[in-house]
Amino acid sequence: MKTDRGSFSSTAYDSEKGRPTAMPRKPREMSRTEKLDPFGRLRSPRAARELALCTLYSAMSKDVDPLKVFDERLNQRIGRDFNREILEFYNHSPVDVGNNETEEEEEKAAAQIREQEVEADVEGTVLLAPLPLVYSRFALRLARSLVKATSERWAQQEEIIKPLFPRKWRNEPEMAWIPLVVLQIAVTEIETTETSQKVIINEAIDLTRRFCDGAAPRIVHGILARYTEIRQNFPGAGDALWLETLLQGHQEVPSSVMFRLVKSHLEPF
Repeated sequence: MKTDRGSFSSTAYDSEKGRPTAMPRKPREMSRTEKLDPFGRLRSPRAARELALCTLYSAMSKDVDPLKVFDERLNQRIGRDFNREILEFYNHSPVDVGNNETEEEEEKAAAQIREQEVEADVEGTVLLAPLPLVYSRFALRLARSLVKATSERWAQQEEIIKPLFPRKWRNEPEMAWIPLVVLQIAVTEIETTETSQKVIINEAIDLTRRFCDGAAPRIVHGILARYTEIRQNFPGAGDALWLETLLQGHQEVPSSVMFRLVKSHLEPF
């Protein structure tokens, strides 16, 4: 269990308004050595998080055990050739098409869309390939540990995460499946690893940007910012029973702090 609770950057979260003041930096391109191991396989923690996300999402949509899904893919029979050079072109970050208001911008957007189509083909090939051909041993170990820990903590954490959802997500929960999985992984990392909260939150936002459109990255950012603020102010905030007790008013905390925490908890983006 992580003992150093750290803090969330004051430039990223406005505790008075209860919302982020600015989104974190845009994801940068990784160098080849950051991205690939000496055998040309994906090696980064981001690759592991992405694999964990895909595994948990697949298990959630099929209502099956996530570890079973992971292990079946890990032990998948390698029955076809896989050109590992394709991994050099595998992009962990989405292409930003922009507003496209001028003719020049429209041409640029069209080129970016074509680039996205190529990347989609690469992505499909990579995500369907046998795991040992695509991921390093480190990435596989990290991904499996995230899948295991997240699935074990899922029900407890869902009690904390879902009340922070915007009304649209609460009314149509299928719209929030991917953000929910991203949030579950992020909260699991915050609670069970020594990784910096800032790194975890930025990675969660990058994952959301990659797989979701619209306001989802901003909402994920806001939910994690609120979660880390509650956690920083009150040890034990990762416990759903603690939060329920707090919201029922049985925890002795200053009324001003109680009001702010309850307000931020019950008024999602």
